[in-house]
Amino acid sequence: GPYGLILCIGNSLSLLKNDADLNAALARAHDALAPDGHFLLQILNYASPAHQQARCRVEDQHVGQARVVAVKCLAPRENQTYLTLNYFIHDGEETETLSESTILQNRTRDTITEALQTAGFQNLETFGAFDEHPYEEAHSSDLLVVTRKKSATGT
Repeated sequence: GPYGLILCIGNSLSLLKNDADLNAALARAHDALAPDGHFLLQILNYASPAHQQARCRVEDQHVGQARVVAVKCLAPRENQTYLTLNYFIHDGEETETLSESTILQNRTRDTITEALQTAGFQNLETFGAFDEHPYEEAHSSDLLVVTRKKSATGT
């Protein structure tokens, strides 16, 4: 660093266990940015009715000679979502399984923007998709925030 751009995508901020961890991560990102540097983050829009329902998704792909089936299940509960990922890898002779699970924190636009402002970011813009579609709490599948670090002159 200092960096002109930091990306935090893939819903990774939802993996942070509490607000103190979120605030610390955003403060570190702010410190690593150059003046006028941009920060882009993406999480699921947990306020959307679609993300308040339990759901599973299955992906079935060939990777090289192996067939990989991935099963991703999300079960929302109050301000958290329980996530399980199961992988089945079949190489033609044997099938291997891998599993992992975690708890996601259902952060909202308000909690994210407040934490960004606390970390010193300014000029926050929110979007509902990477194509810059406007954020709509009831309809957007994602929450994207683009912000920047104040310049050395404070503008």
